[in-house]
Amino acid sequence: MPEHHVKEKKHHLKQIDCGPECGFMIRSHDEKEIIEATRKHVKQFHGKDMSEQDIRKDIEDVKG
Repeated sequence: MPEHHVKEKKHHLKQIDCGPECGFMIRSHDEKEIIEATRKHVKQFHGKDMSEQDIRKDIEDVKG
């Protein structure tokens, strides 16, 4: 019997970068992980709340 291989759907590596003055950056294949980490960072280090929609706008695909 031939062996069947299941193709996994690969997610692109994505990132968010707070900027050079701050230095925070996260890269992940999991957008939810990026959103959670970014929300915690912005709250803890910048004293602000950031919506999931605003964070999604700033997420970029990692090229290369």
